[in-house]
Amino acid sequence: MIQIFNLTYFNREYYGHSGMSPMHLNYEENRGPFHCLFNEVCDFVYCNDTFRQMGLSFLDIYNNFDYGMFNALRDFIVKQNKVKVKKMNDMQAQMDQRQERILKGTKA
Repeated sequence: MIQIFNLTYFNREYYGHSGMSPMHLNYEENRGPFHCLFNEVCDFVYCNDTFRQMGLSFLDIYNNFDYGMFNALRDFIVKQNKVKVKKMNDMQAQMDQRQERILKGTKA
């Protein structure tokens, strides 16, 4: 039924020669699902661990936020994560310096 609909309303050349696919779900590649926003939210939630940091799941963000609010949240969390990484790197450098002084026998 889907193939007949596609043959009638879309590209007759493609659907007329492609034959039947499993479950008769033929469609042109350029008409496939486009999930850019889904991928963007999924990548953001996974890479920034928003559930642990803010208690926000993928579905909370995807279903309840508009795109402007999502961008504001993403910018805020990315900025804060950069600050945390810088602080952790600074602390690690200080610990390395202290350890180096201790190993050399000087006072800290």
